[in-house]
Amino acid sequence: MSTSDPVQSVRRKVVYAISSAVRNYQPAMDQLVKHLPEGYAPGKKVDASDMNAIDAIMEKLREHPVESA
Repeated sequence: MSTSDPVQSVRRKVVYAISSAVRNYQPAMDQLVKHLPEGYAPGKKVDASDMNAIDAIMEKLREHPVESA
C-alpha cells in the first residue's frame, strides 16, 4: 500500500505504521527489506537500530511515484 495506493494520505499513514513497526525490532526490519522495491535498502541487512538508514528508506517510500489509474 505504501507504494501503490492512489491516495497520498493513505500512503503516508502506511509508511508511518511501517516505520513504527521496524524501528528497534530486527525481525520486522528483516521482513521489510525482503519486500522493498529494488534499490530502497542500502544492503541486504539493515540494522533496526540504525535510525538514519530507516529514515532514508521511509523517505524513499514516501517519495515513491504512483502511476495514475
